[in-house]
Amino acid sequence: MKKVLLWIIGLIAAVIVAYGISQWLIGRSDGGYSLRELLNSAQDQKCVFSEQTDAAESRSLVYTTAGKLRSHFISTTTEQTISAHVLLDNDYMYTWLDGFNLGLKTPLQGRPDDAENGLNLDKKLDYRCEPWAFPYPAAKVAAFTLPSAIQFTELKR
Repeated sequence: MKKVLLWIIGLIAAVIVAYGISQWLIGRSDGGYSLRELLNSAQDQKCVFSEQTDAAESRSLVYTTAGKLRSHFISTTTEQTISAHVLLDNDYMYTWLDGFNLGLKTPLQGRPDDAENGLNLDKKLDYRCEPWAFPYPAAKVAAFTLPSAIQFTELKR
């Protein structure tokens, strides 16, 4: 029973963070790149984005390679710091939080990309990108591999 309760709490927390990240991304409209553009880029890149508001400071570090994107997202308020991770490929979005062993797997195909339905892959953000060379081939593979300690649950749309 305790294991099920912890699983439910972890899943709820992951949903809340995934929703928060999508709302943060939806709310931005200035130039730069969209997640779809970064995901579909044919080069290895490292991109950063940061934003300071009255409510929170948010930072994102994104790595891309052909057809894959990995993002580390940190949001800090006066009350807490949330560290979340997103891995996108052409088929799924995987989301998980530091400190939890559960994550969400969401299909990208067949879903609308608009503000009413969550993450908008075409919304442009002010990412600052530069070419990125991984130090050795295994580091590149590891950067775009899901963590084995996280159990992903598919969230169907």
